[in-house]
Amino acid sequence: GPAMDPLRCTPVDAAARFHPDILHIARTTFDPPGSHPAGNYGRWNFDSGGTGPDGTPRRFRVGEAGCVATLPGAADQALHADAPHLYEHVQLPPFYLNLFLPCVGDGGDGGDAERCGGTAFVVGTHVMETCARATAETEDGRAERDARTVRPRLRPGDAVLFDTRILHFGLANESQSTV
Repeated sequence: GPAMDPLRCTPVDAAARFHPDILHIARTTFDPPGSHPAGNYGRWNFDSGGTGPDGTPRRFRVGEAGCVATLPGAADQALHADAPHLYEHVQLPPFYLNLFLPCVGDGGDGGDAERCGGTAFVVGTHVMETCARATAETEDGRAERDARTVRPRLRPGDAVLFDTRILHFGLANESQSTV
């Protein structure tokens, strides 16, 4: 919305959104080399003005920047995914990634920065079968969810790039700082 307008297309925003290493990782994730590019004939009609099924990489799009702020005293978020699977009968590669760049460090020293929250991820839950097991409200489901949950300790300058289908949740901000 309008509150984010000053942050869009700034040099800092562009440096993060269009960083060559991040773009390389995202392009490779979205469009890994295939052995049959000629079999993807629909690209001739629909991809970047009809380039043809010659194996030319597809056009890659980078979306808007956003911001997640956590107020002092905020509780854990509910477990969620940022996007659904496109189909339920087949597991597809990612179609949408999020990039988190922390503004506050998680020093691991028990200081204020460590109590600011962060994000926890339930590893592997971008795969439908794993997600179904880990979200089952059974003893086994809770145990799998707990065993798969990781909380990266990040500092400014670190980055987390993740498939938006993975289950995650923001952690409580127990500090006195808005993050």
